[in-house]
Amino acid sequence: MILKELFDRVTFDQLLPYLLPRIEGHEDNIHHFREAYDLISLYEPIQGLATAVWISDDEDVDNAYHIEVRFLDGDTWPHALAKEVIFEEGVVFNEAEVLAACLWEMTFYGYSEEEITGEGDEIGFSYEPKWVLNAQYERLSKRMDKHGYRWKHKLNRAKRKRNYRQSARLDLLECLAKRETLILRMKEAFPDERLGFLLSIDRGMEYHYRSTLAGGNERLPYILKSMTVYQQMDKSPYEEAYVWAYLPSNFPWLE
Repeated sequence: MILKELFDRVTFDQLLPYLLPRIEGHEDNIHHFREAYDLISLYEPIQGLATAVWISDDEDVDNAYHIEVRFLDGDTWPHALAKEVIFEEGVVFNEAEVLAACLWEMTFYGYSEEEITGEGDEIGFSYEPKWVLNAQYERLSKRMDKHGYRWKHKLNRAKRKRNYRQSARLDLLECLAKRETLILRMKEAFPDERLGFLLSIDRGMEYHYRSTLAGGNERLPYILKSMTVYQQMDKSPYEEAYVWAYLPSNFPWLE
């Protein structure tokens, strides 16, 4: 049995109960695994250099990780799908449990081929504009590295105080640069007067969703299901949400 056959036989809802213990504390990212599962299922297997994925029972770890998967993480998805699934002698797991472990390994470096390979992203999904604060942060970070302020060695009192001030400045610049980047991205969809509150918010989170398998007008319902069914999060600390969509010009809205 090759891994592609396992994806064809087991649905995401069937493997989800076995995936949840592996991502405990990060249940707000369940939708990423659902999107990755749907993307992987679209690929046809292509034989690569490695021809097998080994499944064994690691009895030295807790139940969430007792299935050990070898020779799968870091490989491209088409090559991974072509690998033969080989079980260590005497090891027996149900298919949903095995696929949950394999999916976790296959998404170790990203939830899409663009993230894993660093190529693609035609619709600007990872668009990260850089402006003044980003440039200041990068300059200060390089200067601190150059002069050794991050090294672990003895410093006199004056240098310790300078190191503390520089580190505090760097942390503040990093926070402000991230906020500036978010504002620049949101300006694509919202007028400036709507974004002033971002300068003073205490808490904020950004989530990305892909309408992986959906076509036409089914793209937003696919994303809505990601939010309402495949994402568990505490919304109580937040007062409002902003949503904006990117879509490629060659796949416009039908209406």
